[in-house]
Amino acid sequence: MWDLPPVEIRDCTTHPLGIIVLDKKRLERVVELVPEGTRLPHEYKGRFAYAYENMTAVRVEVTEGGGGQRDEVAVIGKVELTGLPPRPRGTPIEVIYAYGVDQILSIRVIDVETGKSREGIIRLQGSMSSDQVRDARSRNRQMAVD
Repeated sequence: MWDLPPVEIRDCTTHPLGIIVLDKKRLERVVELVPEGTRLPHEYKGRFAYAYENMTAVRVEVTEGGGGQRDEVAVIGKVELTGLPPRPRGTPIEVIYAYGVDQILSIRVIDVETGKSREGIIRLQGSMSSDQVRDARSRNRQMAVD
């Protein structure tokens, strides 16, 4: 009937994923690491820094949903890297997000200077409310197909 080219359906994120960080004024804000509509699997690797002098631990709070402030997103997990030697503000840490088609998010936090790391796993199936799922599906229907 119609002569249409084949269409490949790919898995993609239905909502943004990110972390909570402190900005230069030490105010909390959300940094989006995996935007909505990102094809899966996806890996993000980025550098962040100690927020205070003499920190001996780093906590990365994992967020789900759109928004720039804590009260606009859901905190769905955290990864804590402890036992670090005290060092100055600005000491680098690396955060690696790996999100697979199995809806498992792996978060790895690495202290760049010591190489010490900690990993956390979050299974994202069922973490959104039914209203959020409906809204995300509606947005995805409106996305263009390559």
